[in-house]
Amino acid sequence: MDSDPPPEGCHVKQDKPTFPSEVVSHTSKNRTVIILIVAIILLLLVISQLVRGSAEPVSSADSRADAVVAYEEALDAKRPIYVIFHSLTCEPCMTMMVAVGEVMPEYSDRVTLVDVLSDTPSGIELARRFGFQFIPTSYFLAPDGTVLDSYTGAMSAEELRARLDALLDSAS
Repeated sequence: MDSDPPPEGCHVKQDKPTFPSEVVSHTSKNRTVIILIVAIILLLLVISQLVRGSAEPVSSADSRADAVVAYEEALDAKRPIYVIFHSLTCEPCMTMMVAVGEVMPEYSDRVTLVDVLSDTPSGIELARRFGFQFIPTSYFLAPDGTVLDSYTGAMSAEELRARLDALLDSAS
C-alpha cells in the first residue's frame, strides 16, 4: 500500500543523510571555534590589564611578603594606619582592592598602608591578632595601634575616603 503524501505545510524537507564522519567533523570544527573564541577573550583581558595598569594598590612589596613585619614597621612610623586583609581569589576583595588602589595614593604621605594577603603564613598570623572572620576586612588604627574603626566587606572609593578622612581627624 502506498501512503498518500503528507498534506501541505507538514512536509519535512529531507537533506542528504548525515554520516558519522560528518558529525565528528562538525563537532571538531565547533570545538575549534569555541577554543579560538576563549583564547581571544583571554588575550583581550590580558591586553586590557596591560593598558589600564594593575588594579592592585600601591603598597610595599614587604607588606605582602611579611605582614607582621609590615605592621610593626607601620606602628614605628607613628602615623595613622590602614590595614586591609584580603585575598586574591575573592570577588569582594578584588573590588575592594580597586578602591584601595585608587584612593591610597592620595593618602600615602599621611596614612601607612598595611596590605595583608590573609591566606599567607604571615597574613594568617597577623589576622589572629585582630580576630576577625570574613574578608575583606579593613582596620583604621591610631598611630599607637588602637583600632578606631573597622569594616568588613567591599567599600566604594568614596566610602574609603570618608573613613580615611575620619581616621586622620581622630588621629590628630
